[in-house]
This record gives sequence, C-alpha cells and structure tokens, in this order.
Amino acid sequence: MSGLKRRMCAGAGVVLLFTAVVLCCAVYQATRARLGVEELRRRVSELQSEVRALREELGAEVARFRRLEQQLGPVKQEINKRFERDSRGETPDVVMRRYLEAHRRKEWAKAFACLGSVPDEIDLELYVWEMERADDELLGYGVEGYELVDSEHAVVYVTHKFRYRSTGQVLAFEREPWSCVKENGVWEVRWLPRQ
Repeated sequence: MSGLKRRMCAGAGVVLLFTAVVLCCAVYQATRARLGVEELRRRVSELQSEVRALREELGAEVARFRRLEQQLGPVKQEINKRFERDSRGETPDVVMRRYLEAHRRKEWAKAFACLGSVPDEIDLELYVWEMERADDELLGYGVEGYELVDSEHAVVYVTHKFRYRSTGQVLAFEREPWSCVKENGVWEVRWLPRQ
C-alpha cells in the first residue's frame, strides 16, 4: 500500500474511532438522562403518595373538628344565654338601639347614659357641647344582630347613614361592627364604639 493510501486508511480509522467515541458518549449521556428521568418519575410518584396521605389526614382532622364544633354548639349557646342578658334583662342590641335612637333625635343626655368606659375627663356637659357642634348627623340606622366576644364584650352590627352638615355629603355603612361592654352587670355602648 502506498503511503497516501495508508494515511487515508489511518485517517479514516481515526474518524471511525472518533465517531465511535462520540456515539459511546451519546449513548452514555442518553442512558444517564433516562436513568435521571426514571429517578425523577420515582420521586414524583413518592411525593404524590405523600400528598394523598396528607390529604386523607387533613380530611380526617377537618371531620374531627366539625364533630367537635357540633358538640360545642349547644354548650356555646348555653354560655351565651347565661351572659347575653344583663342585670336589667337587656341584650347588647337593645342598648345599641337606645343609643342610636337618642343620637338620631339629638337627645344627648339619653345617648350619654348609654355609654360605658367613658374617660374621666368627659362629663355630660362636655359631651353635649361636642355633639351640638359635631359636623355629622345620623339620618337612619338598623341593628343587624350581635355576637358575644366574652361575658363582658359584644360586637353589635349596625347599618347606618349619616350626613355631613358642612358639605351635605351622605355616607352609608352596612353591618359595621360596633362594641358594647358590660359594666357593673349592665350592657353599655363602649366609648368610641366604632373603633
């Protein structure tokens, strides 16, 4: 064989060898990738099983919580019955209606008498003076029920409409939570009840 043919055969052999190495590397990479995909599939399957188990546990806990809530319902109602009425036999919504009606009629002494937790520096005279100068005027109201927070605190839901005298602007609120407190066994509207 001539030198040129030998070099060509040697060159072709190198190319074949290089191609074989490249193919082996490609097969190795594909096998490794396939094994990686299989590992990922296995891990995803494990995670899906864990999620199913956690869902079952959560479902059981929710069902348990609902059973307990149902069992506590009558107890909660009994507690509320014991604490919802004050020493005069009134509930928080009754006192709130009396307060709002006095406000609507501008009967400031009656409104003041419904208030509890009044700061020491506020007396009837100052309250009347403030209310006479207030810019807002209660146009109408509705008491939409109440919830006891505990034996001495209640949230009363008030729907009301008022007008600013200076601008004539009318604002309305639905089921706004107002606070009542029980002081000396009597329900009263908390000082600054909307806060």
